[in-house]
Amino acid sequence: MDKTLFAGMDELLAPETLQQLTGQRVTAVSTTPMAGGYSGSRLHQVTTDGEPPGKYVLKHMPARADWLMLASDDRHCRAVALWQHGLLDQLKPS
Repeated sequence: MDKTLFAGMDELLAPETLQQLTGQRVTAVSTTPMAGGYSGSRLHQVTTDGEPPGKYVLKHMPARADWLMLASDDRHCRAVALWQHGLLDQLKPS
């Protein structure tokens, strides 16, 4: 799987991007804030209009708001590094 970093949320949530990532036809995308994100991260439900409709969870981790990143002096966003290097791919789905 491609481990592309995007310039921002707008680029990531563009229908063209999600269509490329999911392999499904996507012409519209909606996001709804979700409860949770206890570390200071923000969670959003992302819904696409494909057939079948896609439902995803987006975790937005702003470094200045995430207390775990602040407390552990995480200047490089370790969670992203773990994902980019494929470590998260090795976890079994629960």
